[in-house]
Amino acid sequence: MAPGAWARARVRSVAARRGSSLTIRFISRIAGADPQPSPPMVMGPLVLGAAANPGDASISLRATGLVGRFVAGDRLAVAGTTYTVTASSTASAGAATVPISPPVIAPAQTGAPVTPVWAADIVTRAMVLQRPSRGLPGRPETEQSLTISLPAIGLPRDPEPGDIIIGLGGRFAVFDAFPEMQAETVVSWTLRAR
Repeated sequence: MAPGAWARARVRSVAARRGSSLTIRFISRIAGADPQPSPPMVMGPLVLGAAANPGDASISLRATGLVGRFVAGDRLAVAGTTYTVTASSTASAGAATVPISPPVIAPAQTGAPVTPVWAADIVTRAMVLQRPSRGLPGRPETEQSLTISLPAIGLPRDPEPGDIIIGLGGRFAVFDAFPEMQAETVVSWTLRAR
């Protein structure tokens, strides 16, 4: 086994045994004058923007501050049924109409809650190198950043600033991503996030 491949496997093995479970949300953007994030940014609860009736091949969604695009593979749970987004759809003015499969099975009313699971989310294990300080009563928090070591095996792309780490008691935006190399092979990524 090549030294780089051995090191990658070793890092993954250590993270699997000793690491913390977390989700990495890889944020991508459409190129152009008005880049849109995928998965979309959602402020407040995501709900049905219009009633969903059995047989409908798309659903209307709304949320305060809904911006970005839904992509094929995103999953949306509505009224006890999970639907898969079948094609890209961009939200504007806090609303989007999203094509789904299977067609709506059970009726749901306007305002019904929608629980998304984004295709860009990767559940993994990583070594926590530094946790955000919680501070002491009456004292300010001294350090707000989270630092993790993420195995490079199984990632859809290289992590980059703007990606999101979910878990470890919070949601953190990556602001630095450094590759750790062994024999010209990336074996892990050190991510710093706030």
